[in-house]
Amino acid sequence: MRCKSLSFWVAITSKRLLRVAPKPGRHDESFVVIAEIAGPHGVRGDAKLKTFTDDPMTIARFEELWLAEDKPPVGISDVRGYKTGALARLAHLGTPEAIKEARGTTLMVPRSALPEPEDEEEYYYTDLIGLRVEDETARIIGEVTQVEDFGAGDILTIRSAQSRKLITLPFTKAMVPTVDLSAGRLVIDAQAAEPYLNAGKSAEKTESQP
Repeated sequence: MRCKSLSFWVAITSKRLLRVAPKPGRHDESFVVIAEIAGPHGVRGDAKLKTFTDDPMTIARFEELWLAEDKPPVGISDVRGYKTGALARLAHLGTPEAIKEARGTTLMVPRSALPEPEDEEEYYYTDLIGLRVEDETARIIGEVTQVEDFGAGDILTIRSAQSRKLITLPFTKAMVPTVDLSAGRLVIDAQAAEPYLNAGKSAEKTESQP
C-alpha cells in the first residue's frame, strides 16, 4: 500500500494536497495545487514556478491552470525546467511586473484531470484527505486531515472524533488494511494502531494537567 508516486504523474507533496474548497461555477470539483508562482525570470514575461511534483515537468502536461483565488483558469505554455522547479509563460501575466505582483499565488488543476492509479493499493494524497477513520467494529476514530512523508514512509494525521486532538499513524497495509474511497472511509487495525492511539490520549492527559 502506498500513496501515488509515479515518474509521470506524481503525488503532490503533503501540505499542498489538502482539498481546496470548491469554487462557485466549478460543479463542486475539488482541486489540487501543483505549483506556486515564485516570481519573474528575466524581462520577457517568464514566470518562475515552484512545483509540487516529483518531476517539475509534469506541469507541462496541462494547457491551463486555475489560480487559488476564485478566478478563471489561465493558459500555460513554453514550460521548461529551471533548477528544482520550472519556467513558463502564463496567460494574462505577460510582464515581470504582473508576475511579481502574483508571487505566492498557487496554481491548481481539477482532481478529475489526474489519471486514476493503476495499482489498486496506490492512492493520491488528496484522495485520503477527509476520509473517515474507523476500526474493524465500525467505531469512528476520526478523520484524515493530512498525509506526509518524512522519508520513512507515508504518515496519516488523524483528528480524533472524541478529543479533536491529532493522531499520527503510519500508512501501511498492516496498519490500514482497508481504504474505501467510494464510501469515504478507511479502516485501521485497532490492535496494531493501539500504541499510536494511546500516544494521542497520553498527550491529551498531559495537556489537561495543571
